[in-house]
Amino acid sequence: MELIFFLLWVPALILAIGTVVLVVLPLFTVLLTFALPALLVLGFILLLWAITENIMLSILIFCTIVVMNLIYHRESVKEFFANR
Repeated sequence: MELIFFLLWVPALILAIGTVVLVVLPLFTVLLTFALPALLVLGFILLLWAITENIMLSILIFCTIVVMNLIYHRESVKEFFANR
């Protein structure tokens, strides 16, 4: 039983860490280069994790919120990158 639990959680943990490293952190290193946004992201993901009790679901919810905000504010994002 413990082996099954380990075999299921190791790939899920690797996928969760990979999602955070490859999706969430680059968004904040491109847009804002401070450590505070990254800490806020991790805190928000942990809050969602506490609510949903599923780390992958909380990361998916957070990434969906980020993408929807980028789509909604795409003109502001274009202006931001044009002014840099």
